[in-house]
Amino acid sequence: MLLPSLVTGNQQRDASFMAGTTSTYTISCFVIWLSWRIWRFTVRPWLEPRQPKEVPYIFPWIGSAISFFADSGKTIYSGIKNRTRSVFALHLAGDTIYVVTNPKDVSAVYKNTTTLAFDAFIGDLMLQCGATQKTVQKMCQEPPPYASGLSNTGLNPKNKSLVKLAIDFHHQQLLSGPNARDQEITQAFVETIKELLTWDHISSQEGISAPAHCPTTSFDTSLLDFCGKVLIESGARTYWGPRLWELDAKSLQSFYALDKGMWKILFQYPKLFSQEVITIRDHITDVIAKYYRLPQSSRPGAAWFTSAMETESREAGLDEQEMAACIMIIYFVINGNTYKFCFWALGHILSDERLHADIRAEISSEGFSEPSLQHLTQSCPLLDSTLREVLRLYTSSASMRLVLEDTVLDDKVLLKGNKVMIPYRALHENPDVWGPDAGSFDPRRFLKNRALLRDASYRPFGGGATLCAGRFVAVAEVLSFIGAALHRYDFAWIAGQGFPEADTMKPTFGMMAPRDGHDFRVQVTRRQ
Repeated sequence: MLLPSLVTGNQQRDASFMAGTTSTYTISCFVIWLSWRIWRFTVRPWLEPRQPKEVPYIFPWIGSAISFFADSGKTIYSGIKNRTRSVFALHLAGDTIYVVTNPKDVSAVYKNTTTLAFDAFIGDLMLQCGATQKTVQKMCQEPPPYASGLSNTGLNPKNKSLVKLAIDFHHQQLLSGPNARDQEITQAFVETIKELLTWDHISSQEGISAPAHCPTTSFDTSLLDFCGKVLIESGARTYWGPRLWELDAKSLQSFYALDKGMWKILFQYPKLFSQEVITIRDHITDVIAKYYRLPQSSRPGAAWFTSAMETESREAGLDEQEMAACIMIIYFVINGNTYKFCFWALGHILSDERLHADIRAEISSEGFSEPSLQHLTQSCPLLDSTLREVLRLYTSSASMRLVLEDTVLDDKVLLKGNKVMIPYRALHENPDVWGPDAGSFDPRRFLKNRALLRDASYRPFGGGATLCAGRFVAVAEVLSFIGAALHRYDFAWIAGQGFPEADTMKPTFGMMAPRDGHDFRVQVTRRQ
């Protein structure tokens, strides 16, 4: 009996010792964590008042990363404490990002091209889109690694890097000016959209259901898919000709999957949780590489930008897989925004009877013929105001800069090596500028106050060096699509649906998508 009692006593003392040790360890860890938190968010800001204040977080190094990826909008808004909208800092997995939401500060960031730079992100974007480090070096090398030391094409007389050349080519393709090619690509978009909006094309797509009483003149469909089927394909065909789209029978589904998860790639989400979208990215890259391997004679119809970049890339020694990886970000940007832009615009038009009737009257004022782009641009002020309001309320992209040297902004010091973010949604919902209804949709907002178009808080296409070169062409796409769709078809809102909510939680690089399950269905009927 004595031995068991001794063993039991030893076990009890050991358990008591372990519990005491664990308790001491826990208390020590808590004291260390509490000391760090008091230092980080109380003492340090007092000692360094010119440093932007950080949004407090719980875990060192991780910072606000968990909350940012769970709900980026809420995390950013948590740093906007008062009407001064002072620059503040977010700590995301080891990176410090200064968030700028004051319109005056935003303008200052755009004007500063000396100590705040965007170019540093271009290489990162290509890497995240699947390019290798070696390929990125080829793209950024100046002069490019031409075999003869010089380009023999006449397209790069100043021997700029391929990255800079791509920017120049895109400006030439999309903006008016000397040697501009904006009219030809605008016309190509308009013609392709009108071709893809024919009844035979849209009524033969997957995901539609035709009512039994009128199977040849009407069908039910998702409004998001209706927009996507036309505008995503039109983007691919306008830039690469029809052959690229034909190479993948699931081109549309592949792009939807890429668009849904692209934020994980671009924000360097852990690969463990990003593998599905990485697989889709690599699949699309392989399709584009396959396109480049075809003889050029078998893939006509490419835009000047596409052909010129291919010519210079081959001259610099890039192979087809490298060219595809480098062009992936262009493929994504071209196709990722306009279909969501049109979805939100048509959604608001169709859900408001008065707005629907007034816009139909505007676009029909030219007569019975389909409205021309000139008419839609110059004679439809309500449609114009509606589209600008869609851009204000549903644009959720952000502009980024790298701090090259310590920089003073609004009496705060931005430290070298950190990043600057301008989140446009925070500008577009500022009640000091837009009023108490800043978060609501008002299609006549810009009719009532045209000065808002020039306000520094209205930045749907960015600004400075990153002002979107394709803004005019994109608006022409949207006008052509909506004008032709409303002229050719009647749309009926299927009863029992609420207006979809935007997915404000995920980071995005343009227009917000609707939340999962918040798309709605409409009945589309061919007009006689």
